[in-house]
Amino acid sequence: MRLKKSNIPGAILAFVCTLFVSCSGGEESRLSDTIRETGKLELIETEEEDTFVIRGKEWKDIDSIEEGLRHLSELLKPGERIGVYSFRSYAVAYIDLTLFRDEDLTLSEDEKTASLTLPAVQVESIGRSTTINVLHERVSGSQTQITPEEKKALQDHASALFLSDLKPGAALHDEMKRKGEEKAAAFFRGLLRANGFDRVQIAFSDREEGKK
Repeated sequence: MRLKKSNIPGAILAFVCTLFVSCSGGEESRLSDTIRETGKLELIETEEEDTFVIRGKEWKDIDSIEEGLRHLSELLKPGERIGVYSFRSYAVAYIDLTLFRDEDLTLSEDEKTASLTLPAVQVESIGRSTTINVLHERVSGSQTQITPEEKKALQDHASALFLSDLKPGAALHDEMKRKGEEKAAAFFRGLLRANGFDRVQIAFSDREEGKK
């Protein structure tokens, strides 16, 4: 798995430019509008490469006499049948800032404090590679050729496993969510401190920052 940071969209930079014009209640509402207009803020992307193997039946694969009889013709074929392939799947951790509410931002210029509650970080698949990388392929003797249907079936199976890793509670999901929260919190905290707010409190709508 390879995680990489996404670029902060230019629309968020407008937040920097307009933040310190005023800290009145009306300004907070206007700044909330600016955040909402950003829409989907991508934080972390991941790229995961899966490897899978297709090979013919061998005697070591047989667990019973009945299974051996079912595959006898295949087992007696001379030659070798093996293919090793890989392909990549991609996912992103993001915040849907359209869900940001006016009351999620509180600024106090007198006390130099800021409180910000961000929408929950979400994780989703953004697709997979359209091609399969052939690492090794050998079919010899009277073995049957490896078919595109076999390759696609294993690719679909690997994709299903990848999607299950993106569900809450799975290690990949939780790691991406954690890193996404860290990036979002660091960005907004740095932004607010750069504009004079010495004490900054950042939270997420589904839990307090850093709380597991």
